[in-house]
Amino acid sequence: MRMQRFLFAMCLLVIASAARAEGGCPPGQVPQQGNGWRSCVPLNNGTTTPGPADTFVGPSWSARWISLAIDDAKPILGKSAESRTQDQAERSAVNDCISQGGTTCHTIVSAKNGCVAMAAGMTRVATNGSPIQRLAEEKAVEDCKKAGDTGCRVYYSACVKPVAE
Repeated sequence: MRMQRFLFAMCLLVIASAARAEGGCPPGQVPQQGNGWRSCVPLNNGTTTPGPADTFVGPSWSARWISLAIDDAKPILGKSAESRTQDQAERSAVNDCISQGGTTCHTIVSAKNGCVAMAAGMTRVATNGSPIQRLAEEKAVEDCKKAGDTGCRVYYSACVKPVAE
């Protein structure tokens, strides 16, 4: 009789230690722990094959446009930024130019998720776009000088970045 009790106690001990080794999680879940916490998490979403919940999906990015417009007769610069489309950016820049008193405003440069720069000299205006603001500025000044103008300097530059949605 003592031997039976001993074997029964040993069986209970083995079962208890096996349950403890599993972390006490229900079927389909595995133990997970960190610094000061412990929990059960689903194993492969409860299935044996990876599914959509097991695949990382990063953020969705929405493009932004920037545009510049000038008036041919007056020294007026219209700007837009953070527009969702090129057409919106260009219309916004032309409207900004007109709101400042321009009469013959038109778009001179646009960029998607990038930078624009305008350099002005004594008689010329040059623009350029680039993913990097410094490069857009350097190219605009270089284009102004190539046109034979003197005193070329950056008059305006700005950038836009895509927005996470």
